[in-house]
Amino acid sequence: MTRFCATILRGWRQGQGQPALKLPPKSGMECGTPFTPSILGSRRQNAPIRRSENGSRRGWRQPKSQRRSLRLDMIRSADVRTDSEARSWEARLNRERPQRKQVADWICSRINAASASSPRVVELACGAGFLAEILRRQLPGLRYCGLDLSPHLLECARRRLETVPGEQGIGSVMKFHCVNLVNDDWTAYLVKMGWEGNVDAVVSIQALHDLGELPQQKQVLEQARGLLRDGGLLAYGDLLYDAQSPHSSRYTLEEHEEMLRSCGYSISGGSSTEGVVGDSGFEDYAAATFGEFGAFSCRK
Repeated sequence: MTRFCATILRGWRQGQGQPALKLPPKSGMECGTPFTPSILGSRRQNAPIRRSENGSRRGWRQPKSQRRSLRLDMIRSADVRTDSEARSWEARLNRERPQRKQVADWICSRINAASASSPRVVELACGAGFLAEILRRQLPGLRYCGLDLSPHLLECARRRLETVPGEQGIGSVMKFHCVNLVNDDWTAYLVKMGWEGNVDAVVSIQALHDLGELPQQKQVLEQARGLLRDGGLLAYGDLLYDAQSPHSSRYTLEEHEEMLRSCGYSISGGSSTEGVVGDSGFEDYAAATFGEFGAFSCRK
């Protein structure tokens, strides 16, 4: 270490026009040999300098996209790239909000009560397939299309659903499509599939508030209504307004009802319940609360 520091100092003194330091011979090094240090003296003299695309020395290290070291408890949906990260992301959601499974079961019960066999279901912002798996297990003959902004989450969902037993392989009955629900004409894909006006249910869980404020949410729900058959069902669960939460895109139970009414859904003759799953009959409109969640189902 002493020799290394002395070598650097000698190169500096020589660059300043000062006499070179004399070092005792070692390993054949000639005393007083002129020496021009490379960067910090640590790079071999003729080694090429790695540069970034713009030609600068900065940023020559491996790109961040190739140096992934995410904390599993901090993964967001936009960070997910692998199945293990998708499982960690979903596990965190379920740990923070254990009522998600109850909401999913409630949604399935509403579809079962409202639809005949082999229902056509579209899921908005399907993520890694949490609700899709429950739908496939509980709805015989399900035909499904999941929409999401993240291609990585969609691929995770596809692989996940391949492991769930069903009457048919997922390739023929379960489709996934990458689309921006707010900025893209996402219904065009369903129209090409021949599903316009033929969808039995449009569903979503813990996603509506991520679409934006009230105008964006209404826009998506109005588009969803155009896909439903007459009497088709909209069923979703989302986080309700909390005075302690910084999220302005969450709304109260009453505000959700008003939004649905303004979008043209039938919400008359229904009831509000708390934590009720599996109704014996079916009403045009029903709402339930599960912890922080509000769950809603209504007819076209």
